[in-house]
Amino acid sequence: MMCAHVGDACSCRLAVAIEKLPNLHTLVVANNQLRTLPDSILKHKALRTVDARANRLGDGIADEKETWRRRRSRRPNANQDDDPEPIQAYLASLRASSVQHIDVRDNGFDEETKQAWREVAEELRGSKEVLVV
Repeated sequence: MMCAHVGDACSCRLAVAIEKLPNLHTLVVANNQLRTLPDSILKHKALRTVDARANRLGDGIADEKETWRRRRSRRPNANQDDDPEPIQAYLASLRASSVQHIDVRDNGFDEETKQAWREVAEELRGSKEVLVV
């Protein structure tokens, strides 16, 4: 498996490791320079707590946004619902996941991304704890 960010902390290997731990309840990946969290984290059935503080998730989201914007500019008439902005797609997965507590503080998010996380945190208050700032 080849990672798109050779030399960076690899969420690809993290995804493979998580899949081998079906009873994992708590995942601490703080301070690992991760640019992304694998989708498998939010699809994991037993996982309840994710500590992803102080990584580089803001860099990864910025890269994904740029790729998404280029793709959208090539298909201006595409249905927005079929191709949501990356952060919105990730947050939709969080809403549906079994994760009850996720900490993504200190990740260098831009203001737009922080606001999206804050809105989801407010929406999920009482059912999930989302720490952003």
